[in-house]
Amino acid sequence: MFSYLEEKFKVTLVENPYYETRNNHSSLYVVREHLKNTYICCGDNYFPENVFRSEEEDSYYATVFEAGETDEWCVFADENGRIREVEIGGCDQWVMKGHAFLAEPFTAKLCAYLEEAMRKEASENLFWEDLFILHRQELVLYQKKFEDQKICEFDSLEELRAFDPKYLDQTGSAIMENLADILQCTEGEIRQIYPLKQGNQVVGIEFDCRGVKYRYEYAKKQIGRYEK
Repeated sequence: MFSYLEEKFKVTLVENPYYETRNNHSSLYVVREHLKNTYICCGDNYFPENVFRSEEEDSYYATVFEAGETDEWCVFADENGRIREVEIGGCDQWVMKGHAFLAEPFTAKLCAYLEEAMRKEASENLFWEDLFILHRQELVLYQKKFEDQKICEFDSLEELRAFDPKYLDQTGSAIMENLADILQCTEGEIRQIYPLKQGNQVVGIEFDCRGVKYRYEYAKKQIGRYEK
């Protein structure tokens, strides 16, 4: 799916063989030999403007201010901006959102913790950020504040549609096109889309179309009605 990027942008793609059984710490683990002065981004990040620089001084995690209640990871930094505490959920807080830059002194220590985590079955659901939190006394990571509109994070197709209305009826997804064809509807009528999971693995989606709830299983390529 992404192989064209190698030719178009001259990047190196590294497959993560652990993606079905482990959280994102495994992604950093498989490229640990390349982690030196490195930007870390998630697949659901979008940056309307270029936030990257040719040089960075310190390791940091991007943060934005969220007014009101939030279930995001809230950061608490000291007077120098070093992140000292992280709590999930809060109110009127600076939260982790977007990219991180990890300088070589940080990644040298982090790699040891990644290797340790990979040896433990109990660590399979950890984010790499969890490893930072567990070892934050040794890992120096600063908060870098950004305006909210500088960093976008799309956790669902609905959020992407709200940002860019062209995705209402043209998602570019073969699955969505197939569903619309089977149900004789527009893609825009397929709403409230949620992942259908078995354990940690996404095996399909649940969605609403014209007031009727459906399930679609990727392996079977079947649609069925259901009631919650």
